[in-house]
Amino acid sequence: MPIGWDVLVKTDWSRLSHAYGPAIDTPGHLRRLVGDDEDGWSEAIGHLFGSVTHQSSIYPATAPVALVVAGLLPDPRLARLVPSKWREPEPIRAHLLGFLSAVAEGTEPDRTEDQLWDAYCGPRDADPDDPWSSSSDPESGRMDFQAILDCRTIAPALLQPVLGCLRDDDVVVRVAAADTAAALIQVPTLTSRRAEIIEKLEWIVRVADDYYERAKVLLELGRLGAVDRVFLADPHPGIRLCAATASNMIDDRNATREIMDALIDPDAVPDWYPDFNLLLFNDPWNLLVDHAIRRTEDFDELLPVALSLVARATRESGDSDWGPLLEAAFPEPFSETGSLTDAQRAYLHALIANEDIWRPVPPPKTPLENPWETGKRPDYLFARVGLPYDRDFLRAIAGPPGPW
Repeated sequence: MPIGWDVLVKTDWSRLSHAYGPAIDTPGHLRRLVGDDEDGWSEAIGHLFGSVTHQSSIYPATAPVALVVAGLLPDPRLARLVPSKWREPEPIRAHLLGFLSAVAEGTEPDRTEDQLWDAYCGPRDADPDDPWSSSSDPESGRMDFQAILDCRTIAPALLQPVLGCLRDDDVVVRVAAADTAAALIQVPTLTSRRAEIIEKLEWIVRVADDYYERAKVLLELGRLGAVDRVFLADPHPGIRLCAATASNMIDDRNATREIMDALIDPDAVPDWYPDFNLLLFNDPWNLLVDHAIRRTEDFDELLPVALSLVARATRESGDSDWGPLLEAAFPEPFSETGSLTDAQRAYLHALIANEDIWRPVPPPKTPLENPWETGKRPDYLFARVGLPYDRDFLRAIAGPPGPW
């Protein structure tokens, strides 16, 4: 299958569309990627992520653009850095790999072709006279369906150029290539190469000199459910923690212990990721607390984690740390006719002792207050388990502090 500039020249872009209409502007953006205009690089990359793919959707123009981009990856001009107001400059090549990853994810790998047809075009056996049993826009639905199939068809042609970037001189590019390779092998037309690519990624984790690269690639293996348990014994605690969060480690007690230890001593974790660009979890506590809750059988086992986190919690952090743990402590809503366990009492005492959690809560802004903001309010979090946001009431039901 041809890739690169040949595809750009031979494609009739006027017959294709992206998120904002005919793709007649797309060839110009692709050419700007190898030009000398820094603004042109940024605008071209914005076009790829905002028009050729858009909010996880792909379009008729997406497949040929992906083929062009894959062919451009070896071009040495793509090593130039794209300036950014919000983050460190990254090579153009890394952004293009991110675009190919978005294309792979846009193929909706978890759905069969029949499921895609039903989702975009309506059930095949739908009554054509029943407006509720078919797509409201059959032509648009069929176009979207075909765009996904086209991207699935061309996915094998994208893989080899992506794998070539695993040997790039820039670690950011190598990490982006690993992310894209992991996304591509989930596309149905590439599942036969899954074992081969997993072996390549695992080799990187074993031999790479750069800690950031090892950790990031290990996280990709974790998302694939393909982390070797040997990494739970790695000398670096950050590597062990990345391995522990893998989906195939959910029943491994050593992995659970790594997660629990990180939460019990949370102030140590940032030292494992000293630079923002090395911070492997956008919201580490939310992710790790969720892992800890799902991997433990009862709250007694979680209590050391809960006590450690609540000591550093704030009113605003409740949705990511003390709130989920409060729900874990009370899997059944509180009832005044019931009795509390020692673990529940200990956690309530810890919550009572944290002054910040009891700062006055402003009233809801309007009945249409953002649900995300509502979910962060401590009164809402207590109400979820049948408890009032009332310090004196909690003192009364928790009783005197015990030897916890």
